[in-house]
Amino acid sequence: GLGWETFLSTPTGKGGFFYDASVDPDFKHMHISSEDCPRISREFLKKERGRLPKVEYAQEYKGEFTDEYNQFFPTALIKSRMKNFIRWSFKENYQRGALFL
Repeated sequence: GLGWETFLSTPTGKGGFFYDASVDPDFKHMHISSEDCPRISREFLKKERGRLPKVEYAQEYKGEFTDEYNQFFPTALIKSRMKNFIRWSFKENYQRGALFL
């Protein structure tokens, strides 16, 4: 490759640069859950698991990309309904405007 970068983050849904990089085969992806970290006590994680909703715990402590926490419809459902969606061509000129009466 041309070089390297390191990205550290808590996942915030199935979208955006961090998610795209994690599923891109051109990036090396390493996933480490808080449950695998010896510095975080099992007792603390047990308390957090009881305190937080399941999806939020999975995102915050297991490092999972979840979309149900931040949106009403799961991303997979939305994408499955957009198969015939018209894609914009940025080679064309589009005009937008508003008419106020």
